[in-house]
Amino acid sequence: MADAGHSNTTPLDPHQQHFDPSLVAHHHNFKNITASHFDGSASLQQFPNLSQGYEEQPSPSVHSNVQHNVPSTPNIGIPEHQSFDMAPPPETTFGSFADLHAFAQSHAAAHGYALSINTTAKNRARVKLACVCYGNPKNTHKLTDETRIRKNRLSAKTGCRMWVEGKKMDDGTWVLRVGQGNHNHAGRNVEEWSVHRRRTWGLGGAGGGIVAGAVPAAQTRVGGNGSVGEIVWKIVETEMARGSAGSGINEQTGARDRGVGRTVKVLQERLPGIRIYKRDIYNIRAQIKKARLEQEQAQENNGDTSMTDFGANSQDFADLESQLDPALMRQCQQALDNQQQNAQLQGMNNNGTPSQLIRQPFIPASEQQLRAHEQANEDEVLQLRIENQDLRDQIEKLKAESGRNTREAEKAKIESQKLKVQVEQLKLEVIYLQTSEKDTQ
Repeated sequence: MADAGHSNTTPLDPHQQHFDPSLVAHHHNFKNITASHFDGSASLQQFPNLSQGYEEQPSPSVHSNVQHNVPSTPNIGIPEHQSFDMAPPPETTFGSFADLHAFAQSHAAAHGYALSINTTAKNRARVKLACVCYGNPKNTHKLTDETRIRKNRLSAKTGCRMWVEGKKMDDGTWVLRVGQGNHNHAGRNVEEWSVHRRRTWGLGGAGGGIVAGAVPAAQTRVGGNGSVGEIVWKIVETEMARGSAGSGINEQTGARDRGVGRTVKVLQERLPGIRIYKRDIYNIRAQIKKARLEQEQAQENNGDTSMTDFGANSQDFADLESQLDPALMRQCQQALDNQQQNAQLQGMNNNGTPSQLIRQPFIPASEQQLRAHEQANEDEVLQLRIENQDLRDQIEKLKAESGRNTREAEKAKIESQKLKVQVEQLKLEVIYLQTSEKDTQ
């Protein structure tokens, strides 16, 4: 064996397997690599064009007694290779799961594949990281080639069985172990794995907790720590607000990208080195729309109690409301708004004592105008009461019709059962007559 001091010696893992020599040059960058994936401050240092208003966060601490005696793999910015050996990561010890996860993902990126969290123990002491092609695709809807509408939606699963495991020891350290190291598919460049593309957005976890390899932008945005993931979210939101103005049409496909191509260019200018595609922008947009919809629904559920006194539960009223006249309901809502504005103009509270006037866009200039305004509001209130009574009558009518329909359905069901009984009796009589004829013969 060659002397350890020679420069041409390649490192060995515990199984005496040689590693790629290109990885040795990156050994001293491992701590910076793990911090850049799991800390917002390192992400801001990696992208100097970001806003200076964001605060830096401390990087996760690593146990001082942990020895990294194997070479680390480089970050996402590694040179691209035409062929990949698909080698599993070496079995190593780390101070936290965050460091273990970052090391495994960086190694996977250097060797042509990507990992994702497959299963986690209840006590979170063991985490299984599997290849993103692990397992077989599931056809839960029992679709065939003829019934499948979205034919371009293909699963990334190829039946690959490669997986590694991170286990937490009694002293708090994490050990990386290889469960199955062989793949059944070829390797790909870094850009072709969405997991690695999202890692360039700064969408990792902080503090060494157990997190997924690709955290959605919405989760990073909630923290508000100025990370790259938050900036990506904000840029996409800003471009969505601009709309499709200025967005071109693809000459090859003839489809309008609705500003997605422009968003990719803006992100590449603001965050040099980021790897993001149009389909990634569409996914982030979908997350933004979903978050907005959930927020609107939460506000409606917390503040909408105006129709709870109609004598029907929420589900029944939702069914009845869909059958009412929308124009009539809009008029009622407008009258209610005018009544509230009138109460604010009068400056009176529920006890009849003066309260502080709320500034309105229009204030009557004279007493005559104020009286006219009050008379108009009284007319609207009267109209509101009439329309409100109409709504109540409609609801009662719908309830009565629903009850009649239910009773008619029950009667029809009983008649159907009676007919079935009569048919069975006729069948028995026919069988009896046939048997009697045979006996007489």
